[in-house]
Amino acid sequence: MQRTRHLFSISLALLMFGCGTESTEPPLVPEILSINIVEANATTQAYALYSSTLPRAQLNVNVVYSDNTETLVTEDLNWVAKNGPEISSDLVVVNGLVLVARNRGDVNVTASFREKFITKKAVVHVIPLSTISHISAVADSSQVDINNSSEGNITVPTGESIKLEASGIFADGKTITNISEQINWILSDYTIATINPATGQLNVLKAGLLDVNVSVFSEINASVKLNIIIE
Repeated sequence: MQRTRHLFSISLALLMFGCGTESTEPPLVPEILSINIVEANATTQAYALYSSTLPRAQLNVNVVYSDNTETLVTEDLNWVAKNGPEISSDLVVVNGLVLVARNRGDVNVTASFREKFITKKAVVHVIPLSTISHISAVADSSQVDINNSSEGNITVPTGESIKLEASGIFADGKTITNISEQINWILSDYTIATINPATGQLNVLKAGLLDVNVSVFSEINASVKLNIIIE
C-alpha cells in the first residue's frame, strides 16, 4: 500500500517518538522506521548531458512507517554526493534529480531526513560523452551539417542570425542531438559574427570564413569551418 503523505506531515510523530513518553497508546501519526534509496542495491546511470530522449537520472527514497505502509519521496531530504570522504564536484542531487557537472565519475549518494534517518549509499555512474560528431548551422533559409574538421557553406539573408547546434556520441554508443545550451562555443573572428555562448545563437556581422570551436566540460572538443555567405 502506497502512502502519498508529505514527509513534513510526520513531524508530530517524530516529536512523540523522541520524547520518551510512557504512553501505550499507538501514535496518532505512524512513525518513520527507516528510509532507503530505492536504487541503493544497483548502480544508477546518469548521462553527462541530457535531452528529451536521454533524461536526467532520478533517485527516489522509500519510507517505511510503523503501520507497515511505505511511500516514495524525493523532497524534504538532505542529499549528499561524495567521492570518497570529499563532497563530489562531479554531480549534485536536488530533490532526487541528478545534475551532472563533469564528464566522468562514480559518485556515492546518500539521503537523510532531519539528521535522524539516513539511507545506505547508492552509486551513480556518469556515462561520459566520447565525441562531438558534427555541428549544425541553421538559418531560416538554409541549413548545413558539418563533420569535425570539415567546412560547410551557409547562406544567410541580411539581418538574420544562425543557430548552432552540436550532436555527440556517449561512451555506451547512444547519441545526443541538438546540443546548444550545455557546451562552450568559441569563434575565430568576432568581426564576422558574435555568439551567445549559452544558446549557440550566432549573430552575423559580415560574410567570411569562420572557425567554430566547441567543447563540453573543457574535455571533448570539435572544430569546423563555416563559410558564411550573405544574400
